[in-house]
Amino acid sequence: MLSLNRILVAVEQDDTARFVVEKAAELAQAANAELHIVRVIYDANVDASIHDAADRQQLKTYLMEAEESWLQDFLDGLSLNVKVIESATIWNKDEYAGILDAARDCEANLVVKAAHQPHGLDAVMRTPQDWNLLRHAEIPVMIVKSQAWKASPVVLAAIDVLHEEQETLNRAILREAAGLTQVLEGELDVVVAHPFVQPWIGPNTVPIDFDRVKGEIESEIRTTVNKLADEESVKYRYLHIEEGTTAVAVGHQVDSTGAELLVMGTVARDGLKGLVLGNTSETILYHVQSDVVVLR
Repeated sequence: MLSLNRILVAVEQDDTARFVVEKAAELAQAANAELHIVRVIYDANVDASIHDAADRQQLKTYLMEAEESWLQDFLDGLSLNVKVIESATIWNKDEYAGILDAARDCEANLVVKAAHQPHGLDAVMRTPQDWNLLRHAEIPVMIVKSQAWKASPVVLAAIDVLHEEQETLNRAILREAAGLTQVLEGELDVVVAHPFVQPWIGPNTVPIDFDRVKGEIESEIRTTVNKLADEESVKYRYLHIEEGTTAVAVGHQVDSTGAELLVMGTVARDGLKGLVLGNTSETILYHVQSDVVVLR
């Protein structure tokens, strides 16, 4: 079900490198996939006007060789039982662009990268590199955290069936989540949120049986999810339908199910709206304990 032939792993020279590569290797081994590991670097000093062309090239060569040496030593120190390992150091001012170029070059089906909790202004104005990666990647991006996966992990698919324009993305999320569940020999759950019924329906002066309306909404959601799942040949364990915002509902279900992988979608944005906190997937990403797979 899941086409996972090549996994691109983006590493940094810090304490995230080990668990990122080890998780990607575990996934690659389970899926019999190839592993491609890249380190994207850039130093603005190299392009400073105080250096002539020869000096710039010499400095760039030195930095590239140093990073390549570190990457090779790092990989030599790991015991990875995977089909193929290829590693490369890439020079690119924009980390996300270097990662996406490498993913296209090796025809990767998935990008794996470490999660970095934003602080200060970054908590409102998101780090452009990470968010550009999520918004521009044509393949799923898995943002991983340090905790190891348990045996038979719970995979949680978060979909939005209340908006017809999301159907294509919903189908992709279900397929990706089901495929990862199969590869990791886990259990698949689905979560759908809907707005609070009472304020959604109308003024309190109108006599409405809110429990009945809520039941009808949940029945419609269940019918729609089952139809999508049947058409995509996806089997799931539980469907969690929650009243409230998507961010709260998904976060609650990650906690209550103990999900170790959350699969969700995001919508590409341009301009200032592409940087400001507000996209539901971006709100969730760093506020759940699970790893997160994002599809666009």
